[in-house]
Parts: sequence; structure tokens; C-alpha cells
Amino acid sequence: MEELQPGAYFKVGGEGFEYVGSHASAKNPQAVTVVGRLNLEVPASQGALHRLFPLSQLEQEGVKEGHFCEVFPYSEYAKQKTIWKEMFPGSETEIHYPPQELVDTLKRAKEQGITNLEALSTPPMRLTKDGVVITIEGKEKEYPYPKAWLQLDPSWFWSEKTRKSVSNETLTIPRSWYIFDTTVKPMYNREGTQMYPNDPLITLLTQLKTEDRINLFSNTPTGSRFGITSNEIDRHVMPELAKMLGTTLTDTRIPTAEEINILGNMFHPELDKANVAEWFYNKFGDDARFTEGYSGYGALSYGHNDKHMVQSDRVGFRPIVEFPEKA
Repeated sequence: MEELQPGAYFKVGGEGFEYVGSHASAKNPQAVTVVGRLNLEVPASQGALHRLFPLSQLEQEGVKEGHFCEVFPYSEYAKQKTIWKEMFPGSETEIHYPPQELVDTLKRAKEQGITNLEALSTPPMRLTKDGVVITIEGKEKEYPYPKAWLQLDPSWFWSEKTRKSVSNETLTIPRSWYIFDTTVKPMYNREGTQMYPNDPLITLLTQLKTEDRINLFSNTPTGSRFGITSNEIDRHVMPELAKMLGTTLTDTRIPTAEEINILGNMFHPELDKANVAEWFYNKFGDDARFTEGYSGYGALSYGHNDKHMVQSDRVGFRPIVEFPEKA
């Protein structure tokens, strides 16, 4: 059996467990006992939280499933399924195991000190003005937006003018896994010198500035995510980040408005709190991109657009890496 790592998911006797660790007997070092945590989808009242197994039993009948390990344990996957079930009952069945490529990327990021990345998943779905439509076992099911859901601004995002100026392809989200940048957005200050706290991209952005591959707004500090145009992000920041993470440039980008709206509402509502904007992947006509989150408006709901070459000490960005499910 493949060597288990903390966070791995395995089955014994039809039950699923998250691997916690193992220990050897002091009297008989060859007798190794494995500690398994019960599948988090099973209520604790139905059994003990942990079970002990002889390693020999796992070698004989234990089956490891999925690509779960210390950088993305099974318990995190189970938690996500629970959140989807609470928000949109039935949709949790469409959250499949993460791909090996995602786990490998998280490992490479951790080795380079990038620890602000989180693995998140979506079922196949699309946004509408009134709710979401999720494909479950091949059939579409409509859900109204939950009460606390911060909807995309109907007066702008869903307006006739906006819908004529953008592609509607981004309204449809395939079943995907994402590596999502959870770095907290700062509040804007009067000087425009605010920085994303504990930002692991500072070294990369400083290097790109030193090489004159990106320019900054006049008052923006070196290493800041602010004051960079969307063109520079596409042409210089994302290619270098993809090299660092070992990902493809096609899937390493800034998120769409729809992705931020879904992932933010589901997992990171705090993104709506800061009064600075971020670039979106959505194109607005031939020479502009979506931005969001200006002062006085919610980041998960408000929308706007700026020219590709605009520099602003109010507009930052966050990367996302998509791992769409392979056919």
C-alpha cells in the first residue's frame, strides 16, 4: 500500500478515515499501530472519533483514495462539501476529489514559503440575475440566491449595456478546483501606499520592478500589488508566477467577477470589507477590464471597468489557478 501522509483518506472495512499518524510498540517495534480519524461526514455520535489499526491490516485491506495529504487534508475537502450542502442542497455530490496536479502545486508553493493559497472547488454551475443553476447528475437545478448572498450588482453587471459589452462565457463555471489567494485586502489610505499584509508576492513584484518589466503609480511602494496595469499582470506577473508554481499560464490568471462572487460568498465573505478594488479577468469591450470594490461599494457585488493600461493606487489584484476537471 502507498505510504500514507497525515491528511490522507483511506478505507478499512467499508469505513473512511483520515490518517492522523502511527506509532510503534515499545516492546515490539515491528508492531506498528495506525491512527485513523473517522470520516468527517459521519456524525461523531455514530462512532469514536479515532480508530486504531495494525499496519498489517491496512496493508492487507486498506484502500487509499484521492490525493489528500498534509497540504490539503481530507477534512478540508469534507468541510467544503458540507458548506456546499448547506448553501445549495444536493450540489455537494458534484464536488469530486482534487487532482494530483493541484496537490503538487500546493506542495511547491509551500516549499517556496507561499502559504496563503487555499484549495477550493465548484460544481458545474452558472449564474443568473435571480440565482444559480447547478448541474447535478446531468440535470440542471435552479436555486435562488441565499439570503446572505452578496449578488453581482443588477444595475451594472446585469444591465443591458454591460451584457452587450462582455462575453457571457464567464457566467458558466465548469466543475473545477482552484488554488485561491486568500491574502487579506488592505484598506485604502490617503497616500495610496497601502500594502497587502504578509504578501508572498513582494519579492517577485520587486524583481519585476527592478527589471523595468512593470511600472508603478507615482506613490506606490516597490513590491506593492497596487498601481500595476492589467496588461502588465498578464504579460509579466502571471508568467513568472506560473513558473514558480509549475502551472500552465492558461490556468494561472486573475479571477473572473463570477469566480470571486461565488468563492467569496461561499468561503471568504471578508473580501467584501476593504475599500480598494481589484482587477478581474473579464474583458469589457476591446480595451478594458472589470474592476470591483471601490470605496463605499461591496467587493463581491459592485462592478466597474477600467482601461487595460490604467494605473491606480486603488486597484490591486489576486492570482488564481484553475484546475478544470478533465473529461
